Order: sequence, then C-alpha cells, then structure tokens
Amino acid sequence: MDSSTRYRCYHLAEALRAKGCHCVVVSLTEFLKNPCYAYNVYIFHRPSADVDRFHSTLEDLRRLGKRLLADYDDLIFGSAEEALLYPAFTSGLRTAKQVAAMFRANLLALLEFDFFTTSTEPLKRKVMEHKTNGRCEVVPNAVPDSVLAIAEENELHLTSRPSNVVGYFAGTKTHDKDLLLAEEGILRFLETDPEGRFLVVGPVSLPIALADHRRVIQHGVVDYLRLPKLMQQCSTVIAPLEQTIFNDCKSRVKFLEACLAGCRLIATPIPDMKAAACHWADLPQTQDEWQTALARKYSESVRSNLASERFLYLKGQCHAARSADALLSLLGE
Repeated sequence: MDSSTRYRCYHLAEALRAKGCHCVVVSLTEFLKNPCYAYNVYIFHRPSADVDRFHSTLEDLRRLGKRLLADYDDLIFGSAEEALLYPAFTSGLRTAKQVAAMFRANLLALLEFDFFTTSTEPLKRKVMEHKTNGRCEVVPNAVPDSVLAIAEENELHLTSRPSNVVGYFAGTKTHDKDLLLAEEGILRFLETDPEGRFLVVGPVSLPIALADHRRVIQHGVVDYLRLPKLMQQCSTVIAPLEQTIFNDCKSRVKFLEACLAGCRLIATPIPDMKAAACHWADLPQTQDEWQTALARKYSESVRSNLASERFLYLKGQCHAARSADALLSLLGE
C-alpha cells in the first residue's frame, strides 16, 4: 500500500528482473533480523540508523565486498531545522522532537553510504550536500510492464467520461494544506458548472467550504491497482503542493498515474513535474492560473486524443526499464 515502496522497490525490481538480474525485495527490519549475504548489490530504501543491527550488518556486508546503495524519494534527512518542514510536523501529525530524531537517524544512515540513488535532481543535490565525496544517480519514478499491460489491455486511458469531473487523490493526511492552493479554483469551477463534481480520494481533510458542498464526493484510500479505475471517472486530476524545500524534492508520480487513467493533470510546477510533464500538463503558479486551468474543458474526442498521446509518451519516456538502466549505469553494469 505504500507508494514509495511500490515505485522505488517493486517497480524497479520488476524492471531489473526483465534485464536478467536476480532481484528480491525485503523489509529492512526483516533483513536485519535474518540477513542474506548471497547478493552482489544491496539497495537500502530510506535507511534509518535507528534500527537494531543496522550498523553491524552494513559492516558485515562491506567486509564481504558487497556494493551498498542508499535510495531516497523524499527529503527525510538533515538538521532539526530542516525537519520542521516535514509535512508530518507541519500538519500536526508528529512533534518537532519526533521529526528531528527521525531526520537525525536518517542522516546518520545516509553517512554510512558512498553510493546513492534519488528520484529527483533536487533530492540528489540535498544528498550531495551531506556526502560531498559520494556518487549519486537520479533514478526517476516510473511505470513497469505489468502496470502498463493492465492499463493497455483495459484501455483505461480511452474510457469515456464526463468532461466536468475533477479528482484529487491524496495518499496521506499530510496534504491538508496543499489542497488550500486549489480551493478557490475548485469552488469557482463548482459555482460556474452546476453539473460539475469534485471527487476526493484519500484521508485528506477538506476545508469547510468544500466539505459541505453537495457536489464534493469523498472516498477512502484504495489499493494501487484500483486507482486507475477510480480515476477513470475524472476528466481532470489535480496535484497542488505548497512551495517548500520538501515538496521541491518530490517526484512525478501524480503525472504517471494521470497518464495511466487518461486524465488531464493540473499540478504545482515542482522541478521533477516540469522535467516530466511540462508539455503534457497544466502547471499553474498563482490562484488565477489555478482557476483558469480548472475552468478549461475539452470535448471527449479531444480528451481521448490527448490521453492517447500522453499514454504513448508514458510508455516511451517514463518506463521503468529506463530507470533500471540508470541504476545499472551507476553500478557500472
């Protein structure tokens, strides 16, 4: 159910297997309880020093000549000051002491490694600030063959849908403040289109004006493979984010999921979103731009044609095989 584990571990492992690598995924705690030393390379996704046997197991692996990498897809390491920007703190889910301890434990783990992979360029720069003599490769989040095959077989992106349903798919409650960026635009959209609907999926709390609106529909968290089917109800999906260092390090995942489902995406122009989707999504920066983007509609034929073009782009440029190649390049394979 965890999107980070899915994109950074399972999707990449599938792509590596397709290239002839023997690759398995195991949780850090299970691996440290019962380590296996049969592999050449060990990639630790979001490693933390605050886990029993972490340091001693790394020493054992190094002594055996294994290659060790740390992988990051969020800014989860650094100083106590940087920790105060972490959404779990800004949204009130954790205390300042808790996030500071987490950032410190993650930074101590980072310093144990010399090789790194990150999901975005800004995150790579943050890693290199702490490990200036390290080597880091950007391995973008991407979609593997198994997911593409399901989407293509079921023609998820071609499914007809109303032109006036907007969706917001939030994986965690930490996005409460992000939604405020688009609130005025959503309310304006609902006001000007008496048949328009706003679908919210996930544990996010809505502002009162949206929570009380009769054409705002809320849905609980769904399994990843059910997500495109639910997104098929929407012509447009949104991905607003506050302008913070943390969010600048975030990735293109919302674009990937919108392409799979055939939805137009309106998103905050964080660096990785601009790199992946600058020609394929609306990237508003102001409240007025959000309102303009949300007011824009396309006929079903135009939406379908654009959805087909985006899906082809997804298959060609955002395929997990390309990310696997980036990882293998770092390893010199």
